[in-house]
Amino acid sequence: RDGVQSERFADGSVYAFARTDARSRTEYLVAANNAAEARTVELDAPAGARYRTLYGGSALLRASAAGKLTVTVPALGSVVLQGAAPLAAPATKPALTLKAPAPGATGTVELSADVTGGGLNRVVFAAQTGTGHWQVLGSADHAPYKVTQHVSAPAGTALRYKAVVV
Repeated sequence: RDGVQSERFADGSVYAFARTDARSRTEYLVAANNAAEARTVELDAPAGARYRTLYGGSALLRASAAGKLTVTVPALGSVVLQGAAPLAAPATKPALTLKAPAPGATGTVELSADVTGGGLNRVVFAAQTGTGHWQVLGSADHAPYKVTQHVSAPAGTALRYKAVVV
């Protein structure tokens, strides 16, 4: 329903993604296969992580020390796995570098942020026109972290931007 989604595998008939609940740090892996035969694939996963099969089987799976999880996806089917334990907390706090539009830019402009460290990062972008109130432009929950804004302020109007990692 909510959380950070990231693509884990896309090749031929199999597509897989992870969805992680940011509050509980529980990871769910979903893989779908549209071929007429089962496919076995390797998905990136935290080293040694265990997963329960919620749909498409009943196995308990474990990722290798190299961070690979071997999953067999049934023909014309899918599997849903749930991490048996919350993901580990990140080793470092996130650091953010904001890339704002060039001064004087008009029309639809892009704001982006580079984030290092952290883990399940979500970047929230905001803008202030002149001396008005700050307005949230949007958020991005995975790289590339970016949003767009339509700038229609008169020439010479001060525009300020900020972004935070939450």
